[in-house]
Amino acid sequence: TIQGAIDAAGAGDIILVGPKVGETQSQYDELVIMWKPVRLQGWGAGAVTINARQVPTEKIANWRTKVNQLVAGGLIDLLPGQEVAPGGFVALGAALFPTEEGAGIFVAGKSSGNNSFGNPQNRGARIDGFSIVGASQGGGIAVNGYAQYLEIGNNRIIGNAGAFGGGIRVGHPQLITQQGNTDIYTDAVNDFVRVHHNHIARNGGRGGAGGGLSLHTGADEYTVEQNWICGNFSSGSGGGIGHLGLSDDGVIEDNMILFNESFAQAGPRSGGGIFIAGQTGLVPDNAGLLLSPGSGTVTVDSNLIRGNLAGAGDGGGIQLLSVNGEDATGNNCNQCYS
Repeated sequence: TIQGAIDAAGAGDIILVGPKVGETQSQYDELVIMWKPVRLQGWGAGAVTINARQVPTEKIANWRTKVNQLVAGGLIDLLPGQEVAPGGFVALGAALFPTEEGAGIFVAGKSSGNNSFGNPQNRGARIDGFSIVGASQGGGIAVNGYAQYLEIGNNRIIGNAGAFGGGIRVGHPQLITQQGNTDIYTDAVNDFVRVHHNHIARNGGRGGAGGGLSLHTGADEYTVEQNWICGNFSSGSGGGIGHLGLSDDGVIEDNMILFNESFAQAGPRSGGGIFIAGQTGLVPDNAGLLLSPGSGTVTVDSNLIRGNLAGAGDGGGIQLLSVNGEDATGNNCNQCYS
């Protein structure tokens, strides 16, 4: 199995995943947990498929057992604020990673040490050359945290669903921790992630931001380039790509962002193609106002954005919201704009 190869590998190893013996195209009926900074290399999206259907029921039960063992053994680290399941998901029976469970590939790392993604000798871990289909809760690829320098490229992510983003999700839209006595959104430490040359189509997200690709707090210096992002849906904002929360110096360039949609009956959802926004403020300022942490600086360049729909919201192509906030006031600039 792919999981068996990851478990046996060392940090930095390359794992070649090809068609099974006697087959020209292989379907791996697995929920893969990438808990080491390995180079997971498929033989091509047309040759190797990860089927993330939660059938039979033992499949998800085994996934829960595996992640519990990894956390208990100190092999992966929870993010600050992740010790308690988000409200509304306890009934699912998964105390750990309730909104990520059952992802086609779930990526979780260590905050430091020889086996961490950020260790200089381990940089460049990757997921490359797969088709991923059928996830119903965690999405096609869910990157939890501490996955610095991860590359996700040359994949077909098709027909997946997730609590927060259905295609590829990096970080978390809801995690909150404390800095001193102040509530802040958790930085997932997914810096320098590169998402490139993927076909991301017909995925659906129920919340957060981004039906096709979701980027949340702590994805500093990310690069999203040369992707085909088509026909995705989100009942949050950002049908195609969603950047929600403070992540500095992101780049979104040379992508095809086509026929994506954001819509929900409960209220307007915005940014059918691309949604870039700061999170809602948590602590009132001296004037009693809730100032957003801001989105951080994002460069959007040379994309084809066509045929997207924002439902009853704003910005069928692109919506920017609360992009300046605490990040701008912290610069002590003479004239800042919100």
